[in-house]
Amino acid sequence: MAETYRWASQVLSIDSGGELVLMDLVSGEYFGLRGAIHHLSAMLESGASRDDLTNALCAHYDVSPEAARADLDGILARLSAAGLIEQTG
Repeated sequence: MAETYRWASQVLSIDSGGELVLMDLVSGEYFGLRGAIHHLSAMLESGASRDDLTNALCAHYDVSPEAARADLDGILARLSAAGLIEQTG
């Protein structure tokens, strides 16, 4: 079974135009995110595999799977360190 990534249960996400605003309801911290993660937000609402997220980046930004995966891994690591996403599987 593939690992699935989704917003953590304590995270509220709001699309405010060109920026994704996240609030951690436990810590009260706010985060403003732009770029690739803004494009992937809807997928993270319902949960998505690393491959699905990579494919979405490739389609949206016209980059190679290797480049998309490298960027995605960095994004997921930062979001995980901040407690904003959950990983299952």
